[in-house]
Amino acid sequence: MRAMLIAILMLAAVSAQAAPVLVWDRDSGETLNDPLGAGMVGTEFAVARALQALGHQVTTLSSLPVDLSGYDAIFVLTSWGC
Repeated sequence: MRAMLIAILMLAAVSAQAAPVLVWDRDSGETLNDPLGAGMVGTEFAVARALQALGHQVTTLSSLPVDLSGYDAIFVLTSWGC
């Protein structure tokens, strides 16, 4: 989780304008209870929300597209653990 936050902060620092970002939700449908009250959410929920709050254009997909040239950054979420 710490590495993910560092990556988000780096993306925010480097990008002066909105960047097209892909969040690849590759966790086979894993969910967890959102501690902020959004209910049961996927592992991509907080990352996508944080990137959107920073002004980035976020696309969330469960399969990786063939052409990635339209994205400035790609976040791959494989699952979560305690």
